[in-house]
Amino acid sequence: RAFEFAAVVKGLWDSWADDAFPQDKASGRFLDPARVHALNHHGKHFRVAGPLNAPRPPQGQPVVFSAGQSETGKELSAAMADCVFAIEGTLPRAQALYADLKGRLAKHGRTPDSLKVLSGVTIIAGETAAEAQALSDELDALVPDAVALDYLNKMTGLKFKLSMLDQPFPDLDTSEVGPTAIAQAIVARARGEGMTIRQASRAILPQMAGNLFVGSATEVADRMEEWYRGQGCDGFMIAAPVVPTGLERFIRLVVPELRRRGLFRSAYEGTTLRDHLGLPRPSNRFFPA
Repeated sequence: RAFEFAAVVKGLWDSWADDAFPQDKASGRFLDPARVHALNHHGKHFRVAGPLNAPRPPQGQPVVFSAGQSETGKELSAAMADCVFAIEGTLPRAQALYADLKGRLAKHGRTPDSLKVLSGVTIIAGETAAEAQALSDELDALVPDAVALDYLNKMTGLKFKLSMLDQPFPDLDTSEVGPTAIAQAIVARARGEGMTIRQASRAILPQMAGNLFVGSATEVADRMEEWYRGQGCDGFMIAAPVVPTGLERFIRLVVPELRRRGLFRSAYEGTTLRDHLGLPRPSNRFFPA
């Protein structure tokens, strides 16, 4: 159903040629009826006549993000998405996901650069490593055990109780947990690091099982560079546990260090999100240039 839905939406975005609206006031000719395409889609899940009641946007098509890391989700991303919001807690797992996604593109007639893998990361930056760690510890201490455990249960679909907090995280078959990539990542990390249930609940709360980079500007930039240059991702989706303080610290402390290393732009590279991501403007399937 998702494949068909994505195909329908992309087809509607191509309803109008880029030159379909001449907007010629002198002649009174504002629309060229020969430059419109009615989709007339009749599929298993959807029936859509079209056309879309809006012109083609400056980007050609809006940037499409996906967030599924199941087998079907990865195939959908390879076929339809421009960016993948990836959740992996360790670099080796992120590298495996990155290679898997990039390796699927050729059969869909796409190049590796046509799909950007963006890793979700929570960043706590400080003037020093000690300051960043102190802030992280302070935030952790504010969370009651019951809240952390409830969050762990919600993310995994499991039913741990408070009386089980100090037991080792069980060796679960991943089919026993929730179907999301977050659930799979939580179990993999908890088992891989030999965590107790208490440790797992507190480890995943700040960053939803993804990355948590805590440290000075140099240390955070080191981790980001390691993931980027090591083909764990093409970039990051950054979250801060405290807003606006967390984002202000990242921009003030970490961004200059990334720029010094040649890892981040100093000016915008175009006028659209597609430009900034280095993604080509898609051609219109119904009205090729």
